[in-house]
Order: sequence, then structure tokens, then C-alpha cells
Amino acid sequence: MRAPMAYGNRLYLGDGKGKFSMSPLAESASRTGWSWGCTSRDFDLDGDPDLYIANGHLSGSSAKDYCTRFWCHDVYTGNSKPDPLLDDLFTRELGLKLGREFSWNGFEHNVLYLNQPGTGFLNVGFLLGVGFEYDSRAVISDDLDADGRPDLLVVEYRTDTQSQRLRVYRNNHQSGRHWIGIRLGRLAAAEGESVHGAAVTVRAGEKRWVKPVVTGDSFTAQHSSLVHFGLGEAEAVDALVIRWPSGKETEIENPEVDRYH
Repeated sequence: MRAPMAYGNRLYLGDGKGKFSMSPLAESASRTGWSWGCTSRDFDLDGDPDLYIANGHLSGSSAKDYCTRFWCHDVYTGNSKPDPLLDDLFTRELGLKLGREFSWNGFEHNVLYLNQPGTGFLNVGFLLGVGFEYDSRAVISDDLDADGRPDLLVVEYRTDTQSQRLRVYRNNHQSGRHWIGIRLGRLAAAEGESVHGAAVTVRAGEKRWVKPVVTGDSFTAQHSSLVHFGLGEAEAVDALVIRWPSGKETEIENPEVDRYH
């Protein structure tokens, strides 16, 4: 089972009927490392959702990595039965040295995958200043300053002190593209609906963008119910439609772009 277990991350696409299948573009987003949190937003506002993935397990004082030893040696020593001698060995080796004298998938970089429609994903984390090397855990994207560009919150795990630190990063990418967003909280209350399970559709001519409201989609984290769409070069939209969990729909005709509703 080593080969399928070590494949990496998998990207599954829904068929709209409740089933998922591996995307043919999965390989372009599979080799990020020891991944934790993941968030999907249109960071460059081109109309396609991008991916930001937080990586890194335990970075010690040395880049010497225990993961290779585990897969080439340790995994063969057990037989699924208790063994006090092996347990003592691994407890001493891992408990006292892991994350201190050596690492386990340490010093890995976070990645920002820009969506290249039909061809795959391009990692631009280093170029855009978010390819951090520290051990990362939870990650959330949200437009914190309401300027239409999704920002990032990343939790750093400090192995030496076993503590965490929250880092906040502002999106300063000047793309000149358009966007639109909606805050569902008060509208949901007025409609007597829940934001959880709602789906928002934006129509602009022949183009359609659809996003379900999913808040618990990252490691030990929760996204807000803000729904944001990059529109690319589209300067206007025909309608913004909210389909509530009950099946009822609320439609806003000809909403302004480059603002929240």
C-alpha cells in the first residue's frame, strides 16, 4: 500500500449528482508535502477558484528527516501485534528527538496554486510572497479589509515551544479585474433560513459562477459565510441568486460589481 498511500493530495470533482471522481488535473496539485489546512478562493479575481495549502509537519534543528527512515525501515519492523521492545525503541527515538534533533517532513513550503483552466495548477507561492517555510496548520481565506481581494490567515506551529502563532497576510495583488460578493447573515435571518447549505449563483450573459456555502472546510478552522466571486473582465452581472437549504430562492437583479451586497 505504500505507493497509493504516498501518492499525495487528491483533487476530487463533484458531478452534481452526489458523486465524486478524481480530477484529471489532480497530479498538478498532489505533491505539496505534509498538508494540513486548505482554502479555495479566487485570489487573482480571474473567475477561477485557486488553492492555498498549508504544509510542514515538524521542523527540528536539523533538516535530517525521519520520514524516509519510517517508510524504508520502521514500517517493516512491526507485525500488528504489541511489542514492548519496539515500543520502547520508538518512544525513545521519536519522543525525545523528533522535532528537536531531526525533522519529520520539516521545512516544507506552503503553496498557492493558481487555477489554469483546463491545464492544471501553477504554484506561485514564492513569487507572491506566501510560500512560507514554517510549519503551518490551519489556514483561512477571507476579505478582511473588504477591498475585494481575499486575504489569508495562517496558523504557525512552533515545534520547539509546542505553541501556535496566528499570521495575517493582506492581498496586495493589483489585477484590475472585477469581483462581486454577498454577506448572507442578515438576509438569511430575514428569510428565516440558514446560511449553511445555501448556494449562490452569479449570472453574466452566458457565464455562470456557483458557490455553495461551506464553512468548516479547513483544518481546525471555520470560514465565514461571506461569498466572493472573481469576475475576470466582466464589468456587469445580470443577477445574483441565493438558493436556500429549503429550496427557496432570493434573486438580486443587476447588482453592482466591485462591491458587497
